[in-house]
Amino acid sequence: DPCSQREGHEAQDAVRFLVRGCGLTVVEMPDRRGRTLCCGEGGMVKFVRPGLADRWTSVRVGQAKGRTIVTSCAGCAGFLGGAATVEHVLDGLFDSRPKGLLRPPFTYAARLLLKAWFSRVAR
Repeated sequence: DPCSQREGHEAQDAVRFLVRGCGLTVVEMPDRRGRTLCCGEGGMVKFVRPGLADRWTSVRVGQAKGRTIVTSCAGCAGFLGGAATVEHVLDGLFDSRPKGLLRPPFTYAARLLLKAWFSRVAR
């Protein structure tokens, strides 16, 4: 769960539904949903307090225990992707796994597509 969706319970449930629909097993991290931690990218922490951002990243990667991290946040996918195997939920949904991680502004386009899809489904 990205920190920007900490209280977005419907979106969190929808992402889990999509991940399971792709044939994957959801293994919850200890800090999830309302207690989710920032990956280190949020709020530009990496630029202001790089050591703190690196610690947050290490915690999230450690919680994954070597498993692939699946996220609905383009920022998390890009940021954690330097330290772990990460997939954006849209990559699995549309079987669009890139050879290399997408970089801005393309990561943000994926986020907008996901939000638009959730908006249509939630109606």
